[in-house]
Amino acid sequence: MDKTLRDAERSGDSAKLLRERLKVGEIDREIVILAARLGHPGANALFPVEVMTDALDTVFLGASSAIGVQGRVRLLADWAEAVADLWSFEYPKDGRPKAAVEAARAWADCPCPDHLAVATAARTAAQAALGVANAMLADADWLDEESAEYSRFYARRAIRAAALAASAASATTGADVHRDLIAAFERAEEDEGEWQRLRLAGYLLGEIKW
Repeated sequence: MDKTLRDAERSGDSAKLLRERLKVGEIDREIVILAARLGHPGANALFPVEVMTDALDTVFLGASSAIGVQGRVRLLADWAEAVADLWSFEYPKDGRPKAAVEAARAWADCPCPDHLAVATAARTAAQAALGVANAMLADADWLDEESAEYSRFYARRAIRAAALAASAASATTGADVHRDLIAAFERAEEDEGEWQRLRLAGYLLGEIKW
């Protein structure tokens, strides 16, 4: 590694490190600008563009395409694990979403036919679990107002968790999960959405090591 680059890495200054990585051609300018749009502090210091308030589709498509299939699987698995308790709170004995995330990670570590088969089966199981939560949401219409509000709240939380788990497993097949990424981001709460953006930027810049 170039001494200047090594010194920048040791400095802890992400903008300085990105600047040096750009100089030596280790990373493309377009990638850093995408990371800046996602709100990465160092990238935004170099390229002070507006953080993703519009063009959501374009920014997510560019970033998720750049990290490749394995990167998308890992990203979705990260997002799913971050909200796994939303499912387990409502369905503590149903481990299908968790199994889907584990299968997705196993495939990302070793993308072989055996792991793909396990991930494909786990995706189907997680989608069935998602159906349970969707049914819970629909059944809320038959409840009194207060109970319905409570039921819908927890059903939507469970749906978020199961949908992400199913998407992580689905991504192992090379399926287009771009819309899944956007849907998950749009469902996220404010702090969670920021974390999701920065997690994607971390993969994009190679800061999150596989």
